[in-house]
Amino acid sequence: MRLLALVTDSLREIYARKVIIGIVIIELVTLGITALILYSDAMQRDYRDARLAVSAPAARPDEALPDEASPDDAALEAEDAEPAFDSEDSLLLGLDSASTTDTNALDTTTSRSLDAGTPAGPDDGEHGGEVVIEEKVKGELGLFAMPVMLATLFLGIFATAGIVPSMMEKGTIDLLLSKPLPRWQLLWGRALGGIIAVGANLVLFTIAIWALYGSASGVWYTPFIGITTLFAFTTFVVVFTAIVALNVTTESWVLPMSLAYIHLTILSNFLAARETTIFEWVKTPALQTLISGLYYILPQTNDMFVQTGTAVHTGMILDWAPFLQGAIFATVMVAFATWRFQRKDF
Repeated sequence: MRLLALVTDSLREIYARKVIIGIVIIELVTLGITALILYSDAMQRDYRDARLAVSAPAARPDEALPDEASPDDAALEAEDAEPAFDSEDSLLLGLDSASTTDTNALDTTTSRSLDAGTPAGPDDGEHGGEVVIEEKVKGELGLFAMPVMLATLFLGIFATAGIVPSMMEKGTIDLLLSKPLPRWQLLWGRALGGIIAVGANLVLFTIAIWALYGSASGVWYTPFIGITTLFAFTTFVVVFTAIVALNVTTESWVLPMSLAYIHLTILSNFLAARETTIFEWVKTPALQTLISGLYYILPQTNDMFVQTGTAVHTGMILDWAPFLQGAIFATVMVAFATWRFQRKDF
């Protein structure tokens, strides 16, 4: 019950600051712009063309066109064109001619029977258009997953970066420490309220995006909800644990939030592409090793973005390494923040 009271108090403070309300307004504007684009004439025409792209069944090989001659007619014309042999011609020549005619007839019959049994291709039939439009929507949602993650991180960090430092203010922390609560429970109960607030907002926003695409295109691709929510929430938790650790160390929210934004927008991108960017200027092996070490130590948020978009589009997780590294990083940050908060003298 005490932990629940801490979480409730944290949620109350977040909503009292009206930060979440501002975030909801930004998300509503984003949804409105997305709806205008999806229901525009151009997008609706694209969806309609994709649905009808291969919906007409292809013509079978054995279906002759009205103005084309059938193989039997061609054979009869060829026989008519051959010169007639009289009784004075060679018997052997006559046998050869008959054998050749029988062979041609057999080949024609065999070819027609094989053509008649040829199955339709994967694009034939009335379900081909459904496949095309589904792949189109998957690609669009895969691209949309990365902006959802960025919005979750930037807005979520802005909304929650100050909840731990506000607890550590003189007077507030004295009152909280006077209660029979373990310090670790006090710290992470406070932080858990921010995590829950961001997670709930993320789920609602993702479902709204999914519903817009489904109603506009007719393709209800439900894996988008699970993959985007799980990966975006995991990325936020990884970054948020580092912010809490810096909150406890500096008793400030400005520096941790600034460092988080710098990492998300600049540092993570350059570290992920270090071999083609930084290493073009830094040639010293020792410095290259140090930079590579930073890539493996700090959260690999850029790789998380890429993996999320790919997973939504293909339905498969191609590389779990960024998320496993993030889990290790978050565990270390939780341990450090807990140790530092317990030893801190207020």
